[in-house]
Amino acid sequence: MTAKDLKKGSMVEIRVNLSSEQINQPIQVAVIRCTEKYLWFKNNHLHRMGRNTFDTYIQHFGYKIISI
Repeated sequence: MTAKDLKKGSMVEIRVNLSSEQINQPIQVAVIRCTEKYLWFKNNHLHRMGRNTFDTYIQHFGYKIISI
């Protein structure tokens, strides 16, 4: 699966730094809006990201697509 498969309501797992003690913690967030180029997420740590960037983060940083 890639970012082009994502749609509104899809769940993804991203890694964020919640605090200095909780670095690179996985959290699950929902996609709330999609366009051809961008994805918007329901989370304060990650608001918007390009689809190509999201695909790169899947390969290199352990982001995961949980459900479409």
